[in-house]
Amino acid sequence: MENALLPESSSLKGNTEPIVPEGEVGAAGTPPPPPDPPAPPARPHRRRRRFAAAVTFGVFSGVALGITFAALSDLPALAKLEDYTPPSATRVLDREGRLIVDIGIDVREPVTSDQIPEGVKLALVATEDARFYRHHGVDFLGLFRAVVKKLMGQRLRGTSTLTQQLAKNLFLTPERSLMRKLKEAGLAFQIERKYTKDQILTLYLNQVYLGAGTSGVEAASKRYFGKSVKDLDLAQQAMLAGLPQSPSGYEPFKYPERALTRRNIVLGRMRDVGYITEQDCEKWRAEPLGVLPAPVKIAGGKAPYFVAWLTPELYSRFGEEAVRHSGLQVWTTIDLDAQAAAEAALVSGLAAVRARQADYLRRNAGKPGIPTVDAAEKPQGAIIAIDPATGDVRALVGGSAWQTTQFNRALQSKRQPGSSFKPIVYAAAIEAGWTQASAVWDAPMSYTDRSTGKVWAPKNYYDGNLGRITMRTALEQSSNGASIYLLEHIGVGSAVDEARRLGITSPLSPNLTLALGSSDMTLAEITRAYAAFANGGVRTDHRALTKVLDRNGRPLYVAPPTSGRAVMKPEVAYVVSDLLRGVTTHGLSKKVGDGMPFWVGGKTGTTNRSTDSLFVGFSSTLAAGVWIGMDSHAPMPWGESGGRAAQPIFLEFMAKAGPRFDPAVELPMPAGVVRVDVDPVTGLIATEGCAEKLSVAFVAGTEPKRECPEDSAVGGDARYSLDVAWGQDDEPAPLAPSPSP
Repeated sequence: MENALLPESSSLKGNTEPIVPEGEVGAAGTPPPPPDPPAPPARPHRRRRRFAAAVTFGVFSGVALGITFAALSDLPALAKLEDYTPPSATRVLDREGRLIVDIGIDVREPVTSDQIPEGVKLALVATEDARFYRHHGVDFLGLFRAVVKKLMGQRLRGTSTLTQQLAKNLFLTPERSLMRKLKEAGLAFQIERKYTKDQILTLYLNQVYLGAGTSGVEAASKRYFGKSVKDLDLAQQAMLAGLPQSPSGYEPFKYPERALTRRNIVLGRMRDVGYITEQDCEKWRAEPLGVLPAPVKIAGGKAPYFVAWLTPELYSRFGEEAVRHSGLQVWTTIDLDAQAAAEAALVSGLAAVRARQADYLRRNAGKPGIPTVDAAEKPQGAIIAIDPATGDVRALVGGSAWQTTQFNRALQSKRQPGSSFKPIVYAAAIEAGWTQASAVWDAPMSYTDRSTGKVWAPKNYYDGNLGRITMRTALEQSSNGASIYLLEHIGVGSAVDEARRLGITSPLSPNLTLALGSSDMTLAEITRAYAAFANGGVRTDHRALTKVLDRNGRPLYVAPPTSGRAVMKPEVAYVVSDLLRGVTTHGLSKKVGDGMPFWVGGKTGTTNRSTDSLFVGFSSTLAAGVWIGMDSHAPMPWGESGGRAAQPIFLEFMAKAGPRFDPAVELPMPAGVVRVDVDPVTGLIATEGCAEKLSVAFVAGTEPKRECPEDSAVGGDARYSLDVAWGQDDEPAPLAPSPSP
């Protein structure tokens, strides 16, 4: 096969007459000519010159032999080649095996000889080493020229055969020196003695750098043409074969005209040495370059914030060298469809917020008394979504654009959660025996700091107060007064302990401001707490990695089964979830419930002066948190809130991503829970006289025992008046708080 692919060798031409040995009679019988007269004796100065030349030759020969011996005495063991595997980048995959990104200096996909088209091999030989099939690893004429040039102080270049290039790339440094050149030659001889020409070409074509972050023809073929090298036509094969001379200089993404010219040169060389015909050469030269559009270079690939979070864990477990060069297969928890939905929702949501910012700046430019806003700073955002049952991170977006900011606001930024913290206070109350129907008070209040004299008089986001209401109504309407009232009665320590059990590790304010989410924490922390409600009171830690395989598919790491930690009774978790479901069906976030065909609960969060806007919620199979705000903690005085800024992003994301995880239409109800139809105004058992009935979940044994009075339907009972006011030193006038009505 090898000989059939090569052009026939030309024979030497010269004098065709017979050569007659000295002393014999010629064909015509003529005697041989007389011998020449003896040469005159050499003159003394000629003898001296000959002697000097001999000494010089001996010195140079000795030096050359010494250098050669030194170079060849410590050659790398060729046995390394027996186990040689070309370095490969680590492939990071999503939960379904789809490629997220390659981590490594370059991408490699080794292939066997039969997967490499013959045209690629012949194009490479014709262009880089036309005598490849005739030499034994070293072009002696080229090596001699290299030695002479080096001795003359010139630069070494363009003298290596393909076998020498392979030896250099596998075993030697890229330095240009005579010593390296000699070692290169010695290794080339050994390689040629041990391996066939086809094996040498296969090794070379699997490891040579071909630009655009790829090494080897398979990876380069997929990067440039989007298909395997075995599927390339001759023009495409020739383009790849022309890249080794200058991978960066001929990279088709950067320099398509150079790449086209170089490809046509390669086709011309194939024609010149007889590998293709003139007709084929012109045919393939007429083809366009045909490379794919240049990929957008985004660090971290399709999920950059996730990859940046995952990479340190990989380095810690396997070492950076192994991760970057060992061809690992890293299976992660991310879902690329959910990730795309998160990115799209955040982009559209931030666009709306920034448009309102621009409108505010335009309408209020130069007006006195208007809060100033830095026009150069734009609102930022983040999303994190996790599987409540496992803690597996399904989507992670840490900012509006990785190219401009690598700060991960979902994991690193600590911000006030606002009212999205309230469900944790309510969870502590449910565990203490309170119920969704328990009475709480939303009334004007003020507190004086005895050490500073400062007065804290919290107000609701809405105007006025609601008076005596049920816990369910308080959360649905996000009542600040009722939440503070509740925290004051169950104790701040109880809420802090609840938060710790749910996985919030950030410092927490040991005072009543905690009820309004005054303590900084990450979006990931508050989202993990909500996920525990969806998971029956079992808290799971965030997980990014499921398994890691070596290049041959053997497992190096398999994540242990997720067990989680039970931090709350299942029945309590269900009741808290039912509270949050009320927010999305009857409360301020009704748009969320109306927009979903499956069960969803959640809560908004807005801090003072609209510094932070959040929405955190969950289905039975996916919990997600959204944050919007300024990195500088500057306010957003144009009217942003959790419901206006973050909630639409959550809604768009959950509508797209939620169905991928088979959410339940109704959250499964555990044992120990009962549902009772109650009057939403009083929290008592609904009767025929009640204007409205609402199915509410209770921990068994805490459900209401009394029926609502008939006059509650029209608000006739003065106990439920909404204008009751009380201060710090006043007890609520109508009733002392009771866990169950």
